Amino acid sequence: MGCLPTIRGRKKTHRIQLQLLETENMMSTWTNVALDLLKKVDVSTAIFAPGWVYETKQPPDFESAQNRWWGLVEKSWGVLRSYPKQLPFYTDFDQGHGYQVSIEGQQVSSDPWNNISCQSFQPMLKYTGDQAQLQAFINFKDGPYSGGNCMTIKGSLQQNIIFSEQLFNGRLGMEDRSIHLFYSVRADGSSALGLSLDLSSNDQSISILVAEDIATFTRKKQNHKYGAYVKADKAEPHAPDNQDWFLYKATVHSSAGYKLTGINIVCTLKIAGKMSPETEDRITGVNADGSSPYHASLGHISIQKLDANTEFRPAGSWVTKGEYISWSNSSITTKHVSLKLSWKLKTPDQPSFRKYNIYVEESMADPNAKASRNYLGVASVDAFYISGLEVTSGVSGFNFIIQACAHDGSWQKLEECPEFFLDLVHSEV
Repeated sequence: MGCLPTIRGRKKTHRIQLQLLETENMMSTWTNVALDLLKKVDVSTAIFAPGWVYETKQPPDFESAQNRWWGLVEKSWGVLRSYPKQLPFYTDFDQGHGYQVSIEGQQVSSDPWNNISCQSFQPMLKYTGDQAQLQAFINFKDGPYSGGNCMTIKGSLQQNIIFSEQLFNGRLGMEDRSIHLFYSVRADGSSALGLSLDLSSNDQSISILVAEDIATFTRKKQNHKYGAYVKADKAEPHAPDNQDWFLYKATVHSSAGYKLTGINIVCTLKIAGKMSPETEDRITGVNADGSSPYHASLGHISIQKLDANTEFRPAGSWVTKGEYISWSNSSITTKHVSLKLSWKLKTPDQPSFRKYNIYVEESMADPNAKASRNYLGVASVDAFYISGLEVTSGVSGFNFIIQACAHDGSWQKLEECPEFFLDLVHSEV
């Protein structure tokens, strides 16, 4: 299963083998006493078999047990994070696995999948179990905006409270003094969600709150923690069916010498100020302590320079090839095809793309039949292997579409993407 890279001590070089995460009461309780001891005496540590949680089917479910297990490691040793120093910055919180795949809010696959190369920057979420009234967690169940998961904040919140949690910290350069911020939100009717950006220079720092409804946040008691407010506007969604996701765009300006040092999620309830008893009676779901249900999700974050202009080359600029084509029959009427699909630009100055989505369209022998388009998978290099693609009766060809994704998270329009056509009629079977 592999192992976590060794965390080397600076002084001691002794090799010690012991039970790093001890168990008590027939494995119902985990402790990190051994890890704390190793940290205290400055001894290097290696953790083997990180798939133990999955292999032993720890309750109550994989995600909860995984967070709890690795949360003990983080509690003792911390987490080493590496963020880019220059823009763009993009994350869709993808963990490299899921039960579905979405692109810009539109589901393209409902099949479970695993692909660790799809991982993006992960937020600094702390596992709190069931103790907190409001929790931020990675959500694999609800429809994501991009990839296989989103980040969800769910629980209860007092009316006059602003909940904030840091997602990322680093030192992103802001040479142009201004940035474009894009983010996607799905929320219930009473939940408001925004982002705050921490900007720091050598001697000053400021926190800027970005949200659609600024007034909802400024009326709360905690609004003094923000030095400036920026209104976010709804952007036109690219996908016609975006599963209730809304895309927001804002422009944030700063002074010279500032760096982006923190990105935080900010949550509050939309109904602000004091409420009369009559108003409280009209609100459903108010708890005995005066708190109300809160439920919102963050789909992605993209931060770009103002003059950033992602250039996607037109389809004619690419060379696409299908190689190592092989056939197999599963019945008299059904056969399967396997091949390697590859692509490159005709000119050597190929821009760097983050990944590529691969689609296939069926070309039907009957001109009146409607062709279908299906998502096959994603590639992080300029090649993709297709194994056992079913060729049903009436299909005369396959048109493969290669959709590039830039480092800022933007996708090339499908109608402008390079393609490779496999003619089944004249191919050797």
